[in-house]
Amino acid sequence: MIKQQAVKSKILSLVLLLQLVLLPTANAAEKTPANERKPGQFDTLIARQVVNFMTQYHFDKEHRSLNPEKAKFFLETYIEGLDNLNLFFLQSDIDQFMMFAPGLDAKTRAGDITLGHLIFDKFIERLDENHTYANQMLDKGTFDFTDEARYLVNRREAEAPKDKAEQRELWQTRLRYEYLQEKLNKTEHDEIIKTLKRRYARIRRHFRELDGDDIYAIGIAGLGGVMLGHFTPSINPALAAIGLRAFPAAAIGGFTSVGGSIIGGL
Repeated sequence: MIKQQAVKSKILSLVLLLQLVLLPTANAAEKTPANERKPGQFDTLIARQVVNFMTQYHFDKEHRSLNPEKAKFFLETYIEGLDNLNLFFLQSDIDQFMMFAPGLDAKTRAGDITLGHLIFDKFIERLDENHTYANQMLDKGTFDFTDEARYLVNRREAEAPKDKAEQRELWQTRLRYEYLQEKLNKTEHDEIIKTLKRRYARIRRHFRELDGDDIYAIGIAGLGGVMLGHFTPSINPALAAIGLRAFPAAAIGGFTSVGGSIIGGL
């Protein structure tokens, strides 16, 4: 068992090494600006070679083929790796993405990475929308804690908002929760507003600075992990490699009351 894990780690390291060695030399001449997240000229070729490498050299026959089930899981983990707390994508977005699952295995073997860019572009769209809404709420600067609303801090198992109205309600509660955390630290109101604005601006900036190569790295590392059978979406290796986490939760725990005492695991 220990030997198999060691071999898996070596294979994943080789996949990432192929990505790191080939990608910069292939795309160095056409590095795109951060606001133009387009597939690189040689991304299709490299993706195809990575899949071929994995299917030919994996020691376990069970993991050698990229079948429809694995391709569907790859799609699910890619989505979850971006929005692991289900704050940004609407359920309709996810439903639309999953419509591409049939035939995704063949497209991936052919090196087609278009879907990854489409999903990331939608993520940026939702990120911008919610950043704007959060700023609007913070500009108003009014937070009422007289009710007994509850906020689930760790939303990894929660459902995505079904529509924008439900998403705004979710963000209202989240902002109240974050404001309350700062208030309990005896921070003044104006400083809390500045802190939260800086926090959300930093998150937005981090993701908007990603370019086509970064998006490709996220996808190809996830693909390698799925084919090895041990990819964990909440710890996306590519996001970790570029110094990001999908969304920095203020804490990991259960429900937290925003209208009274804190009852979650903080």
